[in-house]
Amino acid sequence: MIRKKFVRSAFYSKKNAPYTASVHPLKRLSTLLFVLWVCLAAQPAQAHPADEGRQEVAFSLNRGALRWTHEFWLGPLIGLPTWAQVDRDGNGAATDAEQLAFAQQLQSHVTLQIDGNTIEPHLISIDVAPQARFVAQPAAPQIRVVFSSTIAAGTHTLRFQSNFNPERIKL
Repeated sequence: MIRKKFVRSAFYSKKNAPYTASVHPLKRLSTLLFVLWVCLAAQPAQAHPADEGRQEVAFSLNRGALRWTHEFWLGPLIGLPTWAQVDRDGNGAATDAEQLAFAQQLQSHVTLQIDGNTIEPHLISIDVAPQARFVAQPAAPQIRVVFSSTIAAGTHTLRFQSNFNPERIKL
């Protein structure tokens, strides 16, 4: 029986030149681009969907009126403390007075300017979902507040700034 002996060598030529891997530059570039693509395509880390919340603000113009709609989509960890902000007496139902107080609180944290002049929009409606919708992941906004203000015809510059954030649970 003949045994073949395999010896690994760090040298590949008769001149004992060190072994170097030769990778084509395009292959390196494509590998680098693939890794970069994977890193950029990944979602940012999030605590948990229950801790997510978003506010959507929409503006529309209709016959000399600027309409501002503010919607809240809140996960349960943010929704329940926000419900407590709306239902101040804790009876499990948001009365008209409590909803109006919440809308006024929202409006006090918002700056709305048209052509550099601060305007005070008027409350049109506020819709607050029942408390049970604040416990589950939302399929529709739990709070929708609609304001309106008159605006003259023509071209205008609108500036909107909000620093209103629903209360978060302190962990």
